[in-house]
Amino acid sequence: MTDETGKKKLMREIEDLKQERDRARDARNEIELQRIEQEFDRLTDAARSISHPRACHNSETEKARKNVSNQITQIIDKLAKIPGLLPLSEHLENSIKKGEFLSYQGGLPWVVKRQQEK
Repeated sequence: MTDETGKKKLMREIEDLKQERDRARDARNEIELQRIEQEFDRLTDAARSISHPRACHNSETEKARKNVSNQITQIIDKLAKIPGLLPLSEHLENSIKKGEFLSYQGGLPWVVKRQQEK
């Protein structure tokens, strides 16, 4: 398999995995979502090594990015289980894009109202 053929195959697999990830998020299937995130990381590492064979894809920076991504996923899942915070968790889940880069693309204003203790 040539590098170009391999890269095209990996890109198709990555796109398929993105759809699987969306379905797992919608179904709130945490176990499947973790499996998909790990496979996604493996495939993006492989694609990166084909595109940039000299790049060190196991660098400390990459490990930190993966750790942050996993922590974000876990926190969003925890928020979903707290009464009243499901809308916030859904907003964050749809607004935080993970992968090679992490980004927030939310456009909704959030107002947090604290309840006074009686």
